[in-house]
Amino acid sequence: MLYFPVIIMGASSIILQILCLRQLLATFSGNELIIGITLAVWLVFVAVGSWSGSKLRFKNAFGWSFLLVSLLSQATILFIKVIRPMTGFGLGEVIPLPMTILWTVFAMSALCISIGTQFPLAVSYLREKAADVYSLEAAGAFAGGACFTFFLAGNIDIYKLVMLTAIINIFVSFYLLRKKAVLLLFTLPVVFYYGSMNFLHSHQHKGIELIKRSESRYGEIMVLKTNDQLNIYSSEKFQFSYPDPQAEEMKTHLPMSLHPDAGKILVVGGSPAVIREFLKYPVSGIDFVEIDPAVIEISRELLSREDREYLNDPRVKIFHIDARRYIKSLRADNYDLIVLNIPEPSTANVNRYYTREFFSETKSALKGHGLLFMSLPVSYGYISRRMQTANGSVYASLKEVFPYVGVSSEEYGIILASDAPVETDPDALTGRFLKRGIDTKYFRPYILKDAFSPLQVSMVKGRLGRIKELNTDRRPVSYLYNLMLWSEIHGGKWLNPALGLGEYEIMIAIGIVLMSMKQSAC
Repeated sequence: MLYFPVIIMGASSIILQILCLRQLLATFSGNELIIGITLAVWLVFVAVGSWSGSKLRFKNAFGWSFLLVSLLSQATILFIKVIRPMTGFGLGEVIPLPMTILWTVFAMSALCISIGTQFPLAVSYLREKAADVYSLEAAGAFAGGACFTFFLAGNIDIYKLVMLTAIINIFVSFYLLRKKAVLLLFTLPVVFYYGSMNFLHSHQHKGIELIKRSESRYGEIMVLKTNDQLNIYSSEKFQFSYPDPQAEEMKTHLPMSLHPDAGKILVVGGSPAVIREFLKYPVSGIDFVEIDPAVIEISRELLSREDREYLNDPRVKIFHIDARRYIKSLRADNYDLIVLNIPEPSTANVNRYYTREFFSETKSALKGHGLLFMSLPVSYGYISRRMQTANGSVYASLKEVFPYVGVSSEEYGIILASDAPVETDPDALTGRFLKRGIDTKYFRPYILKDAFSPLQVSMVKGRLGRIKELNTDRRPVSYLYNLMLWSEIHGGKWLNPALGLGEYEIMIAIGIVLMSMKQSAC
């Protein structure tokens, strides 16, 4: 039992770090830059805490540190959750980068300092066995991380998990202090948990009602209701709305009009309600890929009875797997049409679906006349150089793989690719759609004429065609320029010079820093 507190110290530290990181990513709708900011803040203030802990000399300081971590853990997670409503930013609104850094520091500093004080105090606690602190703390961190990854993520609510972590820290504090008064605090995390749940349910954004909240291994899923429409968010990032027949029809009938006879279809991401629209055609099969099974489970609860029946159609198969892994695993040409309903490449994870390597894998999954259909962010009016490069690199990467690559007018942001020429003449597409006799409420033939206006298409091709850089797995150009756009929107233009540094410039900068450190040491 002598080593038990140190192991718990490592385990609770890594679990709290993961929970804070997940909450901050959701709050700031973040990408890898938010991860970097969070880890930097964590390291700096844990270091401050370690320095402070080395100065503490009072008796039983190690035991009291567990009590402090317990009291701060739940408060920190709740505080991060209410940053957005507290600052007046609604869901989907961009929080400026300076404010992101400031609130991250403000939210995490106290907890990080408290956790940082524990390591030097643990060294004092074990005394002659102080060298074991390093291995014991590392073993606890490894056990905590593995436990969260394989058993806890997606299976337990984040607020319940931090409550349990707080209770365990109180138990360790009682074990070390041997004070009966500490036992009275066991109920505090439970009271805090139920109080925070009531607080979160009663403080929603104006005009928005929380219908359902669920924890997934990929993040928190919320269903919010605005008027009669349900909006699904994953880690506070908007996924899709239901019912949204206008968007569902656009995402179905545009790609179907471009293909002369799509029998087997693959849909990646988005609302499962599009399956209803695809089944209006005489298709032989529809495969729907969504990596998060919780999204599909919640969608089934929200869909109307009629739309749920469409999901049970024998021609429909739903796969819970990473879409790139699924496409790569296909051994033959399977599909006539692949529709990518995924966000723009604003993170390294999503950028994997916009690279030359992924397009090569997609090409092997398409039949000879198969069609890949996707969309990119649009800009109404002025298109900045960075957006042009971000989208143009995807266009150039497609042209490296497919002999035919087409686009729509700027307002629709559509890019399509195939091994065979694709008919994009508005009149021909209109005739094809009308001949099929598909019943639609919002999708009308004039949309095809607007989306594939020859003049507009020619302008977009010329604009994107000027970009020759390729977006690859090893060199994610589109992700880099989307990150620059993100930093501009967040008020972080000062980041762009750093993001724009080349490999040699980075190496020179690192060399200068190392030489400066060496001179300072001398």
